[in-house]
Amino acid sequence: MPVTLAGLVAHRASASPDALLIADDGDRGLTALEFQQESAQVAANLEKLNVSPGQLVSWIMPTGIDALLIMVGLSAVGAVQNPIIPMYGKREIGHIFREASVDAVVSVKSHRGTDYERLIEEIIGPGSERPRVLDVDRVLGSPPILVDDGERETSSSVAASGAQWVFYTSGSTGLPKGVLLTDRTLYAVAHAMADRLKMTSSDRSGIAFPIAHIGGPINLMAALISGSALILLEKFEPQEACDVLASRWRDPEPHFIWGISMSKVNGRMSPCSRCFGAVRAAVLPSPPGSTKG
Repeated sequence: MPVTLAGLVAHRASASPDALLIADDGDRGLTALEFQQESAQVAANLEKLNVSPGQLVSWIMPTGIDALLIMVGLSAVGAVQNPIIPMYGKREIGHIFREASVDAVVSVKSHRGTDYERLIEEIIGPGSERPRVLDVDRVLGSPPILVDDGERETSSSVAASGAQWVFYTSGSTGLPKGVLLTDRTLYAVAHAMADRLKMTSSDRSGIAFPIAHIGGPINLMAALISGSALILLEKFEPQEACDVLASRWRDPEPHFIWGISMSKVNGRMSPCSRCFGAVRAAVLPSPPGSTKG
């Protein structure tokens, strides 16, 4: 049976329905079953909005539970998804829309001073029908919305490739470059990560980078494979991150933190000892001058 992100969510919801799967840096947390139910709600909404198998859908969301729900909802309806990191500007997003022939886009309305509704409207331009804009409130809404936006063409060149994902590079040396990937490719990386780090249901993984990065779905898959939980931090501030990790999700006590570069604490590790005392593994940069990755 083909591996899909939505399929992994369904499996985890069946295997450990009451176990914490996702928590954010506010007061929101979802068990595996709750996450499966809410992502199924998103999938139903997407279908009502005429998102169908093979359509290429871009999404622009900050790191948080809603982004993961959209990610899994798109997987459930068989869409090809293109996660866009919020740091991209008008030039980069416009390039992606044109080069990939994006069918639809769903985006946070505004984030950190950027009005994404206006930005996307300017990129698409007057009179253009593609990509069509999916209202994020309708996508995430409950109960299922009752609308019909009509038939839409799909991005056949991407769908025909068999890819489920279109990721773009950062664009630091030019325009972003697209890469087509499958769920199976991401699953292979996630499985190797969970196996190599011996991840278990008692582990807690801190995610403090853009969830639209390829590491987002890989870390989610690793959590689904191992039964561990993800703690999502929209931004990384050393003391705030330590407070969240130390005070909110310690049952059972976390002993694996992934996705937080310890060097960013800038020597202020002592206040964090209460949450990092049981760390088994962490992402660390190479020492200055080192040739190793």
